Formats: sequence, structure tokens, C-alpha cells
Amino acid sequence: MSDRWNGMPPGSDAAYEQGCTCPRHDNQYGEGAFEFEGEPQYLMFASCPLHGGEETDDE
Repeated sequence: MSDRWNGMPPGSDAAYEQGCTCPRHDNQYGEGAFEFEGEPQYLMFASCPLHGGEETDDE
């Protein structure tokens, strides 16, 4: 697992305990929904306080 999620990938128990609202079952409880080029991919909700989209000044 990469450090991208600081040990709390979407849907994992650790993330859920910190307020994650991403789909747990679909993300196989932190293992990833599917794999692409050897890396797990996740389904995330934009409204998730841990994994949701970040606002940018690019607009």
C-alpha cells in the first residue's frame, strides 16, 4: 500500500474510524475497488471529509 492515504485508504477500518464516508464494501474495506496497472483504485465520495475533493484556485 502506498503512503498516498497515510495508512487510511478509502473504505478501510482506520479511515472509517476517522470519519470516512466512502463506500466500504465496494472498496473491499480498504483493499481497493479494482486494480489498474498494478495499483488499487478506489471509489470515493466528494463529500468524504478524508478523501473528498479539494478546492483549488485553478478556476
